[in-house]
Amino acid sequence: MSRLELRPGDIVLEKSGGGDVAPVGRAVAFSHDQPAITSNFAARVRPTQRVTPRFLVYVLRSLYASGATLKCIKQTTGIQNLDTEAWLQLPVVTHEMEVQRRIADFLDDQVARIDQIITARRRQEQHTSELGQSRLASLFRRVTRKGRLKDLLLSPPCYGVLKPEYVEEGIPIIRITDLPASGAIQRDALPRIPTSQSLEFRRTILEAGDVLLGVVGTLGRPSVVQGNLAGANVSRAIARLRPQAEVPGAYIQAVLRLPEFARFTDEVTQGTAQTVLNMADLKNYPIPVAETPEMRSLLGEVSQLDLDHASHLHRVRRSVTLLTEYKQSLITAAVTGELDVTTAGSGIPG
Repeated sequence: MSRLELRPGDIVLEKSGGGDVAPVGRAVAFSHDQPAITSNFAARVRPTQRVTPRFLVYVLRSLYASGATLKCIKQTTGIQNLDTEAWLQLPVVTHEMEVQRRIADFLDDQVARIDQIITARRRQEQHTSELGQSRLASLFRRVTRKGRLKDLLLSPPCYGVLKPEYVEEGIPIIRITDLPASGAIQRDALPRIPTSQSLEFRRTILEAGDVLLGVVGTLGRPSVVQGNLAGANVSRAIARLRPQAEVPGAYIQAVLRLPEFARFTDEVTQGTAQTVLNMADLKNYPIPVAETPEMRSLLGEVSQLDLDHASHLHRVRRSVTLLTEYKQSLITAAVTGELDVTTAGSGIPG
């Protein structure tokens, strides 16, 4: 077990795991005093006396971000494995110990500043989302008439196909993972089920204007069915809501996006073994009920609110992306010697 024991200054290397978004090969410094060992999915890396551990961590971050470690990945199953022999042969730029310390000191300071800004931006992103929800709720407080969701539906809500049988050709089926947080559902990306199975669940064959809602596991994410999805079906984890002719599906979608609906689902599913919203609770959900002209007027305001919200979120998220990219380019430039850390100033983008 001694070869697995960690001590301050060691580096923990991920040698199994990862995926398409975050490939295997990440490395972090170990700085704790308590006894610890690595798991089967990690390896201990102990720097020689000629290397400053803090500097080596930045070198490894640079290699990982540049994609250099990708050539060291072996994947025969769903799990990625790092070829540590190939990883050890990756070329790096070396420096004298004093230069390594200067680079590490510089990067410790700069990276900490950048991370503070990124954290602030992420708080801003959360605040923006909460503010958007608050403003959405304030629009619907103007609707004084109250009713039940079933008052706006042509027929009761119902679950979709139980145990879909996937085939190459057939009827598109929408699963809970296909419901977007925003945007539209892409028909071409959907799996297919036999026509005969879709007909067994004919109540959930879709028409344009229907509203879909996650009701098993992941609750919410209401989505209005566009014309290109007419004739498709849905899985058991999704409820199909069919509005009355004079009710825009987007109105029901907006009502189900309100914070009150999230609180309602938390309340009615509390204590259940599996998070399932039953159809009786759903159809009796209390909602603001407006006349059709008022619905359309409200939806115009909701649409503008969503545009403003999306624009603000885009700016915040773009800022986080730029900061993250700058941080990585700074690390790479410093460890390779492209940047002279003794004369470099702060060029951190806002």
